[in-house]
Amino acid sequence: VAGKDVIFLFDSRASHSFISYTCAAMLGVSICDLGLRLLVSTPASTSVVSSELCAGCPIVVNGKKYKVNLICLPLVDIDIILGMDWLSANRILIDCANRRLIFPQEEDELLISAVQAESMLRDGAECCLLLATMSVETKRVIAEIDVVRDFAEVFLDEVPGLPPVREMEFSIDLVPGAGPVSVAPYRMALAELVELKGQLEDLLEKQLVRPSVSPWGASVLLVKKKDGGSRLCVDYRQLNKLTIKNKYPLPQIDDLMDQLRGASVFSKIDLRSGYHQIRVKEGDIPKIAFRTSFVGLAGYYRRFIEGFSKIVAPLPQLTRKEQPFIWTDACERSFEELKRRLTTSHVLVLPDSGEPLTCTVMLLTRVWGVC
Repeated sequence: VAGKDVIFLFDSRASHSFISYTCAAMLGVSICDLGLRLLVSTPASTSVVSSELCAGCPIVVNGKKYKVNLICLPLVDIDIILGMDWLSANRILIDCANRRLIFPQEEDELLISAVQAESMLRDGAECCLLLATMSVETKRVIAEIDVVRDFAEVFLDEVPGLPPVREMEFSIDLVPGAGPVSVAPYRMALAELVELKGQLEDLLEKQLVRPSVSPWGASVLLVKKKDGGSRLCVDYRQLNKLTIKNKYPLPQIDDLMDQLRGASVFSKIDLRSGYHQIRVKEGDIPKIAFRTSFVGLAGYYRRFIEGFSKIVAPLPQLTRKEQPFIWTDACERSFEELKRRLTTSHVLVLPDSGEPLTCTVMLLTRVWGVC
C-alpha cells in the first residue's frame, strides 16, 4: 500500500474492510469522517465504535491495483482487513484447502460505472475510447444469386401482363344442364373498397382482367396476408358446384418418399402470382367473371346523399340479366351527378363522434323530428 509492504487479512466473515490507525499514520493516507458511528464486533473484544474512514485507499494485491474504502479501527498485529465488500466486488475466491486466493482471469470483462470511470481518469488511469456500431445482418437479395442473375427474365418481381399462348389452357367443364350463376357482391367497409379499387386498377392496367357483360358473376373479398397487405380473392364456390370434378388420383406421400431413395439433389418451383400465369380457355372466360360495381362503392355513402336511388336509377339496369350494355345519356348524367354529390363537403366530411353535434329541431303538424 502506497509503496510499502503491509500485513493483510482476508476475512470472509467481515462485512467491511478495515485499516489500523497505526498503518494509516505510517502510510500517510488521509482520514475523513465516516458520517455515522459504526459498531464493529471483533473476536478480540465485544465491540468497537468507529466513525472514520480512509476513502479510496490505493492498494496492490497480486500485482493488481485496487481502490478500497477502509474503516479505521484500533487493530493489533494486522494492518489491513479485506472483507466481503472487497472480495465480492472483485470476485475473489478463497481456496481454503490450499490456503490461497483465486483471482478472476485477466480476459474477463469488468463492468464499472460512469462514476468509477470518472474517478479512475482523475487518478491518471490510462484508457481508450471504442466506438461501437451495430452490425445488422441483411438478407441476401435474390439478384445476388448467380443463376438468378443469368436468367433474370425468369425471376421477375411481379407478373407484367398476360402469359403467352401455350399448348395447355385451363378449361372449365360444366355438368350437363348447368346454367349461369351470378351472386350479389359482398358488402365492404370503406377501407376495403379503396383497396379493391386500387387492385382492380392495377389488374386492368396489366390486362389481367377486363370489363365483362357475362351472365356469370362471383363475389370478391379481401383476405389479409401475413405481411399485412390484402389479397384479392374471388368466391367461386357456386361455380365449383357446377363443374365436372377431376377424379385423377393424387399420389400417396409414402410412394413419393420411396421414390426419393438415394437422391441427394431436390428441386422445387414456386410461381409468383401463379393464378395469373395460366391462360383460361377463351370459351370459358365468361364463367370466371366476378362482380364489382361503381354503384356499390357509392352505396356506402347513400345515407348522406339525398335522393340516391333516383340518381342511380339508370345504372343498375345495365347489370340485369340478358340486358345489353348500352351507355345512354341518362347513364352519363346519373354518373356525373353521382360524382358531383360524392365530392361535395356534405359527403367528404363524416360525423366525428368525439366532437359536439348540433341538433336542429323541426316542428311538424303531427310529429317531432330531430336532424
